Amino acid sequence: MNAYLKLIVFDFRLYLRDWLTIFWVLIYPILMLLIFGSMFGNEAGKLAGTRYIDFYVPALCDLNVIFVSVFTLNINMITQRENGILTNTQKNSPSSSV
Repeated sequence: MNAYLKLIVFDFRLYLRDWLTIFWVLIYPILMLLIFGSMFGNEAGKLAGTRYIDFYVPALCDLNVIFVSVFTLNINMITQRENGILTNTQKNSPSSSV
């Protein structure tokens, strides 16, 4: 468990060093929320009189989680394997045993 915690701390530090990732994960969704919230925030939608922002916030949160899990985490794992940080993963990969 201690090695797992060290890997989490290491990943978090690497994550904070990449400004492009921080922009797309943290700043861009907030900007989109502010832009679309100011445009459509108080307007009633066609579905039971609810506001557009009531549907946009959960959708934005879901899309942010999906994009981070699909793009950011996988690319970081590949980079760590190439740099030798995840040596056990590299030794136990299916391609090395075939």
